[in-house]
Amino acid sequence: MRTPQEIRLLAQLRLDEAKILATNGYAERVFCLAGYGIELALKAKIAERLGLPWLFDEKGTNPADQFTGLVDLRKLLKTHNLFLLLAISGLKPAYDRKRQTESEFLKYKQLIESWNEGLRYQLPELVNSVDMQSFLNFLTAPTGLLQWIEAS
Repeated sequence: MRTPQEIRLLAQLRLDEAKILATNGYAERVFCLAGYGIELALKAKIAERLGLPWLFDEKGTNPADQFTGLVDLRKLLKTHNLFLLLAISGLKPAYDRKRQTESEFLKYKQLIESWNEGLRYQLPELVNSVDMQSFLNFLTAPTGLLQWIEAS
């Protein structure tokens, strides 16, 4: 992944894959892929907000490679921690407000905040109680989480 546009494309691909799995009854995999979609959307937003559209291009052929500390920044951003990515993106305060005022954001608060990449090895009980198709709709709707991240 090199540019915010490519990162957003990857996020959309993860969500498209999740939709296929949801249709076929694989809730735990839907949750895992959806989380990666959120992660990628936040990383695209971070690259834009930092004014470093080539932040994730590690090929060594982009202007960012001349900056001291870029390697450290990339290491920090290799995280899968959605809380940390929300904070780095600058969206955490607005996300907190959104959770308080929008029922859909509140409804999926616990699910979003409990996601981590380790879930691919363990089925969380939380997934069993949530309709993954509704969760995907929340993520991909015109007023959903991914559109909010992009528009913010």
